Amino acid sequence: MPWLESSLKIFEAAGSRLDVAMVWSELAVCHLGMGDDEEAMDLLRAAEKVTHDAGYVHNHQVNLANIGNVYLHRGDHLTAISYYERALEVAREIKDPVSIKKWTRNIMLAYARIRWAVDQRSPRVT
Repeated sequence: MPWLESSLKIFEAAGSRLDVAMVWSELAVCHLGMGDDEEAMDLLRAAEKVTHDAGYVHNHQVNLANIGNVYLHRGDHLTAISYYERALEVAREIKDPVSIKKWTRNIMLAYARIRWAVDQRSPRVT
């Protein structure tokens, strides 16, 4: 993370908004991995806005999917699915087969977690 934070300062000083947004996105993934979903969400929302406004669709879809990851981490599976679906739509538009596969897998994972949660609440018949 220190390397990313140093990079961020350089890109900010250079006024390179897309590079700044990419570093925000990478920092967000680090923060989420450390359990700081609030900071991760703030960084991802900022990065998503910059990439969307710039029409930088490849990174935009990644930011959408990563926002979905934050919601999945929070247990808000339906919101996570909606972000994965948005990312999937972009991936299909730009014909990115790797991302199509990843976002589809994320959608299936979120649905599986919903199913697991329902199963945990359902009474067992023995």
